[in-house]
Amino acid sequence: MNSIFRWRVCQGLLLLLSLVSCDKDAPDTTVREPSIVPYELHDAGGKPRDTLRYAIPDGTTTRADMLIKVAPANRKPAVGLVSGIRSLKIQFDLGPSKNVDGNIQFRADVAKARATVDRNSSKAVTDEVKRRAKQLVGAGALLTINDVGRYVATQSNDKMSRAPLSLLFLVYNITDAMSLMVLPEEPVGVGARWTVRGQRMAQGILMVRSATYTIVEREGNRVVLDLDYERVGSRDVDTPNQEGMPVVEASRLAGSGRIVLELDELTANASATGRVYTRTVTLVDGEAVREQLFETLALKIEGKPPRPSK
Repeated sequence: MNSIFRWRVCQGLLLLLSLVSCDKDAPDTTVREPSIVPYELHDAGGKPRDTLRYAIPDGTTTRADMLIKVAPANRKPAVGLVSGIRSLKIQFDLGPSKNVDGNIQFRADVAKARATVDRNSSKAVTDEVKRRAKQLVGAGALLTINDVGRYVATQSNDKMSRAPLSLLFLVYNITDAMSLMVLPEEPVGVGARWTVRGQRMAQGILMVRSATYTIVEREGNRVVLDLDYERVGSRDVDTPNQEGMPVVEASRLAGSGRIVLELDELTANASATGRVYTRTVTLVDGEAVREQLFETLALKIEGKPPRPSK
């Protein structure tokens, strides 16, 4: 759960990939097995330079509100479970944090979730999307990161393992890059630019992603960064086993945004936009039907102090 939402629970599913240059032509979604360099510093930036490290005090708690808006870029309205989603609003409860062997440990849980659908969606799709959004509530994990933001350990709860994959695509594809991002090992200054790359197999989908950060402002624990994000994923799908419900076969997306990071807080404030290509396969009257979808994506994450308990 790492981009505009500060959701780092299930790192790996990313949906902000390369820009689609033309709506008529499907982009290449072939996932090759590259020799990935997980971290690369391109430019250390200007002087003065200093090391960036998370220093989150014990007992820190935060509420993060995330809003994702999706709009079809196809010339004709697309209908389906994936394309039918028009917005997803999630509230996360983060913390309390504590120091464990020099690392930072905290819980991240979905407190609320609500989805809206395309007005052309059928009642069956509408009901299914809303049902799946409700399934996100209570999903969460116990996360442990080091002071540069790399995961040391993750422990998901049962609800996380049962959370609907289609909505996790929307959530994790953005949050992974915009919240608690991996910081440079070296001292850096304004203008510094670095890239974090990764790949992961998640429920049969090989995800390859790249996030490049550029420091545009630094004052104390406050760091403002520009983000360029790219991700591609694909898997082999023969025939879906559920009639009428699309399964993601391939996706490709690219996006950009801005992040305001507080090194002593559990979440960042961020916003991003992107363009997504998705190929789905749906079982219709016993036959596999494939559809290409082009969508634009806008995302916003806002961290807030938790409301006092009553």
